Amino acid sequence: VDMGTGCGILGIIAAKKAAQVLAVDVNPYAVQCARKNAVLNGVADKMTFIRGDLFSALNARRKFSLILFNAPYLPVENGDRSWLGLAWSGGASGRKLSDRFIAEAPAHLDPTGEVLLMTSSLSGIEETMHSFSRKGLNARVVASRHLPFFETIMLISARSRERSDQ
Repeated sequence: VDMGTGCGILGIIAAKKAAQVLAVDVNPYAVQCARKNAVLNGVADKMTFIRGDLFSALNARRKFSLILFNAPYLPVENGDRSWLGLAWSGGASGRKLSDRFIAEAPAHLDPTGEVLLMTSSLSGIEETMHSFSRKGLNARVVASRHLPFFETIMLISARSRERSDQ
């Protein structure tokens, strides 16, 4: 599942290798854009698109082998409530959606599955790691890139403790 799919790029990349990809976004315009991009990239037959707020639109028992989320992680005191603003504003701490995602994702993760979360050094990487741990997942930074001026973006992989020990 590509949570918060936006333009659909992560889901499209995943669909090039996966049997099926579910792309979810709260923004109806993002869902429409992602659907068009899937057609343009020849993977529309392998993708399903749903408008929803994180996992709320999904069956509670649905499990996924891979959950991707490029969360809106920039800290903003008075967040922009427009559709575009929701794509990048992570609330005052930058963690508003990431915290909800981490709380909900483990219930939808296949026992051998993996969560990949994109986040920023501006939104408290240690708290993210602790949040995954409290939910029973081992998390580690698998990639990072320093961006000019103010932040480092990081890709975090989180897996069940049983899978991580293997």
